[in-house]
Amino acid sequence: MTEHVVKAGDSSASPEVVWSVLSDYFQLHTWASAINHCSAMTAAPAGPDARRRVVAGSNVLLEEVVEWVPNEVMAYRIIGLPKVLRSVQNRWVLAAHGAGTSIELTASIEPGPRPPMKLAAKAAARLIGRTNSSLVNDLVARSEKESS
Repeated sequence: MTEHVVKAGDSSASPEVVWSVLSDYFQLHTWASAINHCSAMTAAPAGPDARRRVVAGSNVLLEEVVEWVPNEVMAYRIIGLPKVLRSVQNRWVLAAHGAGTSIELTASIEPGPRPPMKLAAKAAARLIGRTNSSLVNDLVARSEKESS
């Protein structure tokens, strides 16, 4: 069974401003405190099929965009996690909320078929949830700074 972890926040910035920060795909490390470094792994610009290398602490991951709807949705597969996790994806959804933006980040963690893999997915969901909470808070702070 797939584990889902949802983190949300509200920014006083418009969806366009929030998107401008979020969609600068290869500059994640400039606003996300949990990320030490980020670099492009494809020649393609930010958008569908773009791939980045992300360093968070001692973890090195690849992230590949699988959904891209400007000012609304960005989703990416996270590659390089332990094999007990069949697949992991983060999906950002932005929605106008008054003069600002509602931000939602959902992690979907699909474990392998064996019971120990399902337990590992639950543990991974907790860790990814903490990181994603930080990402949402950092995006709110950066977008509000950009709009002021």
